[in-house]
Parts: sequence; structure tokens; C-alpha cells
Amino acid sequence: MFPPNIPTRLRPHRGLPTGLLCIHSPPDCPAPWSRVILDLSASASDVQKDRIAAIWLSGAEILRTSTPFSLAPGVFWRVRKDVTRYTALLRRPSRLSIMLENSNTTLPGVYSVNVSLHFYRGAVGDNGRLTAHPVIRGLYREPADVIIPISRSAVEAAAGPGFWFRVTNETEVQTRTVPIPNNTYRAVLEVYVSHHGDDEYWYANPLRSNDVTVAVGDGIASKKPNGGFRQVVATIDGKYVGSAVPFPVISPGSVNPSSGPRGGHRCV
Repeated sequence: MFPPNIPTRLRPHRGLPTGLLCIHSPPDCPAPWSRVILDLSASASDVQKDRIAAIWLSGAEILRTSTPFSLAPGVFWRVRKDVTRYTALLRRPSRLSIMLENSNTTLPGVYSVNVSLHFYRGAVGDNGRLTAHPVIRGLYREPADVIIPISRSAVEAAAGPGFWFRVTNETEVQTRTVPIPNNTYRAVLEVYVSHHGDDEYWYANPLRSNDVTVAVGDGIASKKPNGGFRQVVATIDGKYVGSAVPFPVISPGSVNPSSGPRGGHRCV
């Protein structure tokens, strides 16, 4: 069980562009904290496709998620994540940014989003952890002393689509100069990656095709460039330090985009 918490509620943000908000840790619940939980609740006003969203603290990403494929008005959902390892960003005033890419030119749905940070003090058992990736627990020990964002600048993010880098082909390289403290004895690099635009169904692409557009359904055409394999490689000063293979996000109709959601046999 968690001990009593003090939530910091952030005002709701509706629609686009990137939402920005300055936040402070609660004065009646100072650090150190045993747990900090990010709580995102959202709703869709009407029918809308699945959309990619992200949350940053002072340019450092703390959540990458996707909305559900809402098929009727009134759809709502909630995401909770243990963000204790990012407490170095929360000890000082930070700027929280939310990006939710959406378009209501063809579908009418508009999103409303609320975000809260719940600060906990006191001992917490390991069974209270909230994480979508338990296999990475060994990478994180005590929260880091310093967190350095590797993302687009605040000026670039305000002028364009959020803090994330966009990689459009296998030869495009995004770089950032990052000052690493001289007394660093251990560092963990986090990579968030997701599909966007014509790369939504990348896992179903032909192995290698010169065709710019491939028919995928009744009257539907989708670009299928760069084959069906994706891998993000990270280097520091030109030396390989790691890579990540993104997992596919399969939404209703994405395996066969010409068809909509289908219920299984005796599906309840």
C-alpha cells in the first residue's frame, strides 16, 4: 500500500499545439519522496483515431503513450506511471510539456487531458511499483543525481512538433551536444521511439520495395518505404553505445486497414 500522498494537479489542456506549464513540487511535501506517480486521464469528445502523445519535464521525456481508437463519444482512459527516477527534475521548478498530435478534419473527436503528479513519503513495498517495463528494473537503482535532456530545444519545440526528434529515413541522423559532468561514474541512456505519419504500419511493409505507394485496401493507399525493419542506434562521439528495436503498436484495423474492428467468436 502507498502512504498518503499529496497530488500536484495540472490544469487540463484541450487540443493542440504543445501544452506548456511551469510546475513546482508541493511545499507541504518536500523531497525526498519514496514514490512519484504520474497520473494521466483523458477523454475523447467523439470518434477519433489512435494518436501518439508524450510528456516532457524541462525537455526530458517521462512518458510516451497512445490514445485508444475511440469509436463513439465519451471514451475515456487513464495511464499511471512510476516516475520516481526523474525526481532530479522535480526538486526544482520545471516546465511540463504535453504533445498530443491530432487532426479533426476527417474525424470530429477532440481530446481533453488532465495530468497529476502524486508525491509519496514513507516506506513503500516493492509490490507498489508501477511500470510498463519490469525487465529494466536492474538498470535503475537510486534516482539519478542529474538528468540531462537529449531532445530538441524549447524554441524548436514551440515552433514545431514537440521536443522529439523526427527521423524520416535510414540515412537521417539527429545529433545534440550534451555536457556530461566529469565526476560521472554511471549513466543510463533512455530512448523513446514511436511511429508517425506514413510509418504507422511499418511492421507490415515489404522487406524492401522501390514502390512509393502500395495499395493496402479498398480505395486505400499507404506509403511503404524503407522496408519492414526499424532500429534506433545511439552513438556518443561516433562510438556505438546501444540500440533499440521499437515494438509495433497494433490498433483496430491496422493489420488490415481496409477493415474496422471485429469482435471474436463469443466475445463478451
